Amino acid sequence: MTTHPSDWTYNQFLAYLLLYAAHSDTKITDQEKETIFARAGTRNYHHVKTRFDHDNDYERLQVILGFRESYFPDDYSKNKLLDDMYTLLLSDYEYSVVEKSFFMCIRRLLAG
Repeated sequence: MTTHPSDWTYNQFLAYLLLYAAHSDTKITDQEKETIFARAGTRNYHHVKTRFDHDNDYERLQVILGFRESYFPDDYSKNKLLDDMYTLLLSDYEYSVVEKSFFMCIRRLLAG
């Protein structure tokens, strides 16, 4: 198991968040993986992947929302995260209905 999420850097958190977005349609494509590598770093992706695979959907949301105060306390930070997620969701050129619904829901959760 990887370190506790409270010990994560911003890029480790970003890798987890982008993994969550990529997994919204239950498959992570090679293009999505490459986008995560480019945005958050390959090392950070591998650092959080074990934790992501172990967590259920509720736990994943709790991890993401647990970083609200630290990594997206204002509109600028939230919009940057949303832009990164949107870029990821478009990276495989298939923006499915499931991904659109996911994006609307996560946008509401981040607005909190």
